[in-house]
Amino acid sequence: MKAPRKSGIRWLCRLGLVGLVSLVLLVAFGGVWQAVATRYFERKHPAPGKLFDVGGHRLHLFSQGSGSPAVIIDAGLSGASYDWETVATGIAQFTQVCTYDRAGYGWSDPGPRPRTSQQAVEELRTLLQKAEVKPPFILVGHSWGGLNVRLYASQHPDEVAGLILVDALNVDLYPVGSQPGEVPALYTLLNSAAFLGPQRWVTPGIIREPVNDSPARAFRLAMLNRTRSTRAIYDELTAQANWRQVRAAMRPLGDLPVTVMTTQLAPARATNGFRLGGPNWIKMQHALTNISHRSRFIVADTTEHDIQFHRPDQIVAAVREQVAWLNSHPSASTRP
Repeated sequence: MKAPRKSGIRWLCRLGLVGLVSLVLLVAFGGVWQAVATRYFERKHPAPGKLFDVGGHRLHLFSQGSGSPAVIIDAGLSGASYDWETVATGIAQFTQVCTYDRAGYGWSDPGPRPRTSQQAVEELRTLLQKAEVKPPFILVGHSWGGLNVRLYASQHPDEVAGLILVDALNVDLYPVGSQPGEVPALYTLLNSAAFLGPQRWVTPGIIREPVNDSPARAFRLAMLNRTRSTRAIYDELTAQANWRQVRAAMRPLGDLPVTVMTTQLAPARATNGFRLGGPNWIKMQHALTNISHRSRFIVADTTEHDIQFHRPDQIVAAVREQVAWLNSHPSASTRP
C-alpha cells in the first residue's frame, strides 16, 4: 500500500522540478530576448539630437531651425521627442524648436526618483543651459508635460516668454495631494516584469497613436517596449508627491501670453489612469485660461487627446501666432 504513495510523491516532485526548470528557462529566454531586441533597435536608431549630462544621467535634446524665441516642447506621459516630429518640422520653418526626452523616455537615460514635475523642471533647465539654448522660451506642454511647463513658468518667469498648453492636465481641479486616478494594475505588473518584455505583447493594445500601421507607429511601439520606457511611465504615475508639489508651487502668470488648446467635446475615457474628454475635461481646459490675463482658448479640429498626431498644423499655427506676437512686442518677452 505504501509503494503507490511514494510513487505519487516522486511523480509530483518530478512535475514540480519540470515546472521550475521551465519557468527558469522562460524567464531567461524573456530576459535575453528583451535585452537583444532592445540593443538591436537602439543601434539601428541612434539619437537624432545630442545627449547632455544633467547631473549623473544624460538627456536627449534635438534642436532644429533658428530664430527667437526658441520653442521647447515637453511631451505627455509615455510620449517623447519623436512624437512631435511633424510639429517640430513645421515650427523650424520660422524659429528654433527643441524637442527633448524626459528621463527614461526616448534616447534619454533613466533618472533619479521620484520622477516629479519638480525634478523634470530642474533637469530641463539644466539641459537647456548645457545645450546653450537662450531664454526666454515659449514652452509647449502636452497633457502631463503641461504640468511641467506651467511649473517652469511659475518658478522661472524671467526665462519664459510664452506658454502653449496642449490638452494639458490641470492640477488646480484635482483633489489636493492626490493623483487624478489610481495607477492601473496593468502598469504595476508591467513595471515589475519589464525586463522580461511582456510589454511587447501588451503595448500595442493600450497605445492608440499613431492610428495606422505606419512606420511611425512601429517605431513608437519599439521605443515604448524597452524596459526603461515602461519603468519611466510607472515612475511618473507613482510619484505621489507630484500633485501637492505642483499645486503649491503654482503662481499667477500675470500677462504672460498663454494659449490653451484642447480637443472637441468627446465621450470621456480612461487613459493611463486619467479621465480624458467629456464636459468636465472641457471645464478644466477653460479654467487654464485663468492663469494669465493674456490667454487664448482654441478647440482643435479633432476629438483625440494626442492632437500632435491628428492636427499638428493647428499646433504649429498656434506657435507661429505667439512667436509673431512676441516679436512684434519685444518688451513682452522680458518677464519681471
